[in-house]
Order: sequence, then structure tokens, then C-alpha cells
Amino acid sequence: MTLFKTSIVAALLVGFSVGVGSFSADAQSDRGKAQKIGAPSVPDLAAHAARSYQEQARFPAWSQPVAKGQPDPLMAQRIPTRQTLPRDYGDGLTVWPSGIRYERGEPVYIYAQVTRAAVNDEDLLVLPRDGTMTGPMTIVGQVTGPVSGPLDTFKFSDNGTNGDEKAGDGIYTGRFDLPADREPMIGYAENLAVIVTASDGRGDRLKGMTGVLYSIPQQI
Repeated sequence: MTLFKTSIVAALLVGFSVGVGSFSADAQSDRGKAQKIGAPSVPDLAAHAARSYQEQARFPAWSQPVAKGQPDPLMAQRIPTRQTLPRDYGDGLTVWPSGIRYERGEPVYIYAQVTRAAVNDEDLLVLPRDGTMTGPMTIVGQVTGPVSGPLDTFKFSDNGTNGDEKAGDGIYTGRFDLPADREPMIGYAENLAVIVTASDGRGDRLKGMTGVLYSIPQQI
């Protein structure tokens, strides 16, 4: 019996030593892997922080200068928005510019069209409706800036001249050239609002509004 007990104790001790040895080997293996991978050194952390700061401090893409004669990649894909100010009974004046941004020497074209809301139109879509206002149409635009104030007044036409693509199609075209003495300073830009008023022989009036960015970029 004593021999049997001694054998059991010996077996338990051997198993324990094997388990401890296995655990020790695993721990050493894990330490070896950690040493191979290693934590970032102080110089690496500093370099990473420097790169991160440079990325965050970089001027955004929209503020990067564009060389003379080169298209602005951010503006090239943008489409002018058509804005309509409807009246209570649906008629309205839709106004939109030919572009988003203009620079010194570039004429600004503004288009205007009398529109009405579609029947049961819950999405505020508009459909062309030429001749909504009776009598000869007179459309006038006024350009104003938040800094410069009133800048110019111009007339619209639908006769196929002065930038109007097709006579009698119901789309009126107006053009204005900003006077040199009212332009922003070199290197600056100003958002210009264009308020358009349409009237007919009855005294009926419609109003619309749009806006453009006018700038004089500094040459590089």
C-alpha cells in the first residue's frame, strides 16, 4: 500500500513539473514574440506625431491655388442650382447662373424662366409654363455684394442675342460685367447676390434670386 501511494505522489509530481515546464515554455515563447514585434520606440512615436500634424495642418484642397489657365478641379464638376420662389398659387420665377465662379474679365450670364408647380407636386418640382404672365415681359437683375453693396443693374432678353441661346423659348438671358472699380481686391473674392424681378403689362410681378462667386485670384 505504501508503495502504491508513493507511486501516485510521484506521478502527480511529474505531471505538475511537466505542466509548469509547458507553461514556462509558452511564457518564454510569448515574450520572444513580443520582443520581436516590440513597442514603437520614442523616435518612431515622434515621427508619427510629426506626420499626423503635417496632415492635419495641410491646407484643405479647396484652398489650394490654381495656376493661371488651369481649370479648378473642385469647381469643374459643380452644376449651378436652379432656384424658384413660388407664389401662393404656384407661379414662380426660376433663376440660375451659367457658372459657379467667375474671375476678372469674365462676363456673368444669368437665366430666368417663369414656372409653375406641377399638379399634386409634393416634391416642389417645377415645369415650364411659358406665357403665365400676360403682356410683354420685362425682366431686370440687380447685383449686390455683402461688402460692396449694390454693384450693377442689367436687363434680360429672349431674342437670341447678348448670350441668349434661342429666341422665344421662354428662357430669358441677362449679362453683367462687374465694373473694374467695384471688383474685389487682388487675392480676394466676394459672394454676389443677383435679385431678378419680372413684370408684365398688367403690373404682375415675380421675383427670383441666385448668387455667384466673383474673385480676382493672385497670380502664382
